[in-house]
Amino acid sequence: MKIKRLRQSNKGFTLVEVCVTMVIISIVATITTFSLIKWQHDSIANQEDLNAELIYMAVKNKIAKYKANGVIEEIPWWINYNPKDNVNTDAGDDVAEMESRSGYKYIMCDRDDYENYYIENNMSEVSKSAPIIFDIIKDYVKDKSILKACICIEFDDQGNIMAVFYSDRLDEFSYKYTSKQLKEIYHKDGIRITNLKTKPDVCYDNLVGLYIPK
Repeated sequence: MKIKRLRQSNKGFTLVEVCVTMVIISIVATITTFSLIKWQHDSIANQEDLNAELIYMAVKNKIAKYKANGVIEEIPWWINYNPKDNVNTDAGDDVAEMESRSGYKYIMCDRDDYENYYIENNMSEVSKSAPIIFDIIKDYVKDKSILKACICIEFDDQGNIMAVFYSDRLDEFSYKYTSKQLKEIYHKDGIRITNLKTKPDVCYDNLVGLYIPK
């Protein structure tokens, strides 16, 4: 009688029980994996937004120094700007300046511009207004590595900052080309700025930081 009970108690799991257990483990593992991926994505997206805000504060402080004693026209880079002296360029060439679109102005840099400007001294490969961004921000940002990113800062006609876009994962921003066109023509990962403003979810999905002053 005791031997029979012992055999009954050691019969193990049935095939159905094993299958159900494996299914439950797979579901839990899948949920955990997706949760970790989303957490990582949220963490990166938040950091991109923080970097955009940091750049906004740096530029705002620079503008405030000029506005305290004058008007917007006294800001050297508002109309045009001469690159820093220690860059090897011909006199009169590669003058950095703001660019304009209907209703606002902007300054922009690509992800490779910081290295080309400060390390390689290769001005021919630097975006038109990138030197403005670097020389404005350098006095206000301790961690210069955040400048190894594509950045776009938009202003209204009074010199007020409208928006700051930031990404250290994309190669460049563009007003003219779509992501597909940038890939096909220039073999770069990029995104059209107008899509970021009209579709906020695009910023999150593409890990683009966006800061708009309230």
